[in-house]
Amino acid sequence: MFKVLNVIEKTLKRQYIFLLLTVFLSFVLIGVITIFYLSHTFQNKKVVYAIDNTGNAIVLKEVNENPLEEAKGHFKDFHLLFFGFPPDGKQIQTNIDQALYLIDESGRTYYNTFRENHYYNKLIASNISQSITIDSVFVSSRHPYQARLYGRIFLIRASMIVERSLITTGQLRRVQRSENAPHGFIIEKFRIVQLKDIKTYSRD
Repeated sequence: MFKVLNVIEKTLKRQYIFLLLTVFLSFVLIGVITIFYLSHTFQNKKVVYAIDNTGNAIVLKEVNENPLEEAKGHFKDFHLLFFGFPPDGKQIQTNIDQALYLIDESGRTYYNTFRENHYYNKLIASNISQSITIDSVFVSSRHPYQARLYGRIFLIRASMIVERSLITTGQLRRVQRSENAPHGFIIEKFRIVQLKDIKTYSRD
């Protein structure tokens, strides 16, 4: 009789230990799944999504915790839009409008000056494409970030190419991210330090 009771007691103890172990492992598994889910969720928050023309989600920008690189990207984006366009009035205006979202009135001042001097009309009338190559961008390590860009502008005609050197400076201030300013910066105190012809060569 006592042997039977001992066997039952040992069996119950084993079942109790097994139950405790099962509960413990269940909590561990739930914890691992929760941590993985939260990690995946936070990682997704580092990405800004957009919808393309076909309705598919695409990654627009990855939000890095590196403000210097984002400041450089913002400064580059402005220059690519502001100085690069085909001899098409509509496209020029589209590029300029997008560029002006990235800068304060110091950028609009240059735009107005170019427009009043009929710069864009001359490009269109002469069927000249303007492109820009960015050689380097330097950004200071403290906010507001001081930026300096070195690049070259190419005026592409049917028979020749005019190459110009471009040096600009500006100050980048943090603002709230938006669709028009995905890096979360705005350029202030923009200045064209140098814009001069350095080379002309034939396209033959």
